[in-house]
Amino acid sequence: MSGGGQTGGNLVGTVTDQVKKALEFDANAARSAAQQEWNPYFDEVLQDYLTSYNTGKTRSTEDLALQMADLNRQAPLVQEQIGGQSADAGLYFSGQRQEQQRLAQENFQRQQDRAQQVQARYTQDLETQKLQRERDLARQREQAVTGQVEKRRAEVYSGYA
Repeated sequence: MSGGGQTGGNLVGTVTDQVKKALEFDANAARSAAQQEWNPYFDEVLQDYLTSYNTGKTRSTEDLALQMADLNRQAPLVQEQIGGQSADAGLYFSGQRQEQQRLAQENFQRQQDRAQQVQARYTQDLETQKLQRERDLARQREQAVTGQVEKRRAEVYSGYA
C-alpha cells in the first residue's frame, strides 16, 4: 500500500510542478522581447550622438590645422617686416632687430602652443561627454528593459490574482 501512496503523491507532485511551470514567468524571454523592442531606439540615439561627437572632433582638428597654417604663413612675413623696419631705421645689423625677431618668434610659438592646448582640451571634453552619454544611455536602456519586463510580469500574474 505504501507503494500506491507514493504513486499518488508523485502524481500530485507532478501535477503541482506542471501547474507551477505553467504559471512561471519566463523573465529571460520577457527580457529578450523588451531588448528587441528598446534596442533600436537606444542604438539610434547613441548613433546620433556619436555622429555629432565625431563631427565635433573632426572640425576641431581641421580648425587647429587651419590656425597653425595661418601662423606659419604669418611668421616669415613678420620677420621680414621687422627686418625692413630695422633697415629703414639703420639698425639692420643691430642687436635690436635680432631681439625683435626673437620676441616675434616666441610669440608665434606661444600662439601655436595655445592653439594646440585649446584643441587638446576640447577633445578631452568631448571624450568625457561621450563616455558620460554612453553611460547614461546604458542606464536608461536597462531601466526601459527592466520596466518592460516588470510590466509584462504584472500582466501575466494579474490573471492569477
